[in-house]
Amino acid sequence: MLTSWARRTGDPTFDKTGEKDAVLIARLIDRLFAMWQSEPGHPERLDPAQLYKAQSTGHNGYENTKGGDRTTIDPPGTPNPCDDDVQACLQPWWGILSPLEPWAGPGDTAQTAATGIIQNVKSVRPWAPPENQQIFKDSRDPSVVLPPSYDTAPHISATSLNVSCSPSSVLVGAQTACTATVSNLDPTSSQTPSGPVTFSSSRPGSFTPAQSCNLSGTGGSSSCSVQFAPSAGSVGVVSITATYNGDANHLGSTGSSSLNVFDFTLTATPSDRTVLRGNFAPSTVTTALVPGSAGAPASVGLAVSGLPADASSGPSTLALPGTGTLTIQTGAVSLGDFALTISGTVQGGSRSAAVGLHIYDFTVTTTPSSLQVLTTGSNTYSVSVLSAPGSTTTGLPPIALAVSGLPSGATGGFSPNSGTPSFVSTLTITTSSTPSGTYTLTIAGTDGRTPEGGSRNTHSTLVVLTPAQALQLVINQVNDLQSDGVLNHGQANSLVVKLRHAIDNLNHRQHKRTACNQLSAFVHEVNAYVSTGILTPAQANTPLGGPLGVQAIMAAIPC
Repeated sequence: MLTSWARRTGDPTFDKTGEKDAVLIARLIDRLFAMWQSEPGHPERLDPAQLYKAQSTGHNGYENTKGGDRTTIDPPGTPNPCDDDVQACLQPWWGILSPLEPWAGPGDTAQTAATGIIQNVKSVRPWAPPENQQIFKDSRDPSVVLPPSYDTAPHISATSLNVSCSPSSVLVGAQTACTATVSNLDPTSSQTPSGPVTFSSSRPGSFTPAQSCNLSGTGGSSSCSVQFAPSAGSVGVVSITATYNGDANHLGSTGSSSLNVFDFTLTATPSDRTVLRGNFAPSTVTTALVPGSAGAPASVGLAVSGLPADASSGPSTLALPGTGTLTIQTGAVSLGDFALTISGTVQGGSRSAAVGLHIYDFTVTTTPSSLQVLTTGSNTYSVSVLSAPGSTTTGLPPIALAVSGLPSGATGGFSPNSGTPSFVSTLTITTSSTPSGTYTLTIAGTDGRTPEGGSRNTHSTLVVLTPAQALQLVINQVNDLQSDGVLNHGQANSLVVKLRHAIDNLNHRQHKRTACNQLSAFVHEVNAYVSTGILTPAQANTPLGGPLGVQAIMAAIPC
């Protein structure tokens, strides 16, 4: 290039002998080229990284000024002639990356296959032995790119513009700070660039507080910053470009930086979870990247808001993308309904999902707390399963009932055997030759889900009586009828004597038949009192009926 050759002739050691006319022509061309380079609105003409790109839209230009490959400037299919003194043709090509001669000096040190081997380089001192003052510079060197001052092109310092954004990866809608730094490239000037810098983006987004900012700095370098927030749909690599139009002493320049933009979604299933107080409520949480996202972190921070004061959650992180189980541990106090928000958080923002947490509790009680039954017979408890005050009514599970601690020969059955709180069930204890004695039973209600469920229970007493022990209770009932004035002394005594004889025959003489006869006589006498109006049917049923009456005792002997 004549202009670069003309600028190199400015070196006082350059041999101008016999070349004055050529130098004059070159200087005139360089003056014109300097005017072209310095035209307002074209900072790229002074930027070493952009100057050598093809100016014609018909060419692809030197991609990132890589040089050496002529295919970047010649249309496809165009023959590629070789230049003189270049060893090998086309690739590599003697381009703008080639060391400039004679300053680089001869030999393999200066000329490499990466830039093109220039043949027949003459040794010119001092860039050859013995001085060896070689200077390695190519056509991008500021001494070549920057134009000299002419009256037709007053000296204005060239600048370079660097753009950086921090963080370099950002969530859609979050902000990153983008800084433009303008530097004076003129080694003869220490003036600091001033004025505004305008930002733009290759994809939708917003700059705040404005799209431009004013430079500030000292020592030949100045900078300013704006905030950029990418909009939805801008996932991927976004180019942030800053443009400086220059000032009275500086030419403009442009620069750009790549910003990674990502987005993700967070879902949680199920959307509602009902849990027994004190137990665990798991949710499956899934994070997914929006297609095209770039630069996303490897994980998100997990957090739950809206929890009752005595509840906790974990874990605190989840892979992005990924699926995991978030577990809520409920406390010992809180009951009711809670609207929760599960959030996945990254630098600059979060994505979330709404779920419902419903906490309940219940109690199990029996009536009576102590139950008597014959060694062979049956009797019933009333079992109440009651919802605790303040419990949710949403999504209540069935509570299954069970009894444990029964003696041998005894069974228990519930009707119904399950239900949702609150409900009442009848527990029937049936015995068959069960050893007499006192037993402690455990009646439990169980929410069978894992890990949301659990059990609540109560303890009740079961007293198993022999027929003789049960007859003593009947004697007490007869005495009560006498005390109430229903029976006179003679009537009551007649009944009690029969009962005592039956007890004696059962305990000591083991005469079951005789005992049965005594009890049959007792039944006939009571029925006679009903016939004569001395006892009502209800009063007669007290000693005769029920699970511990004489008729049940006769069946247990058996009679």
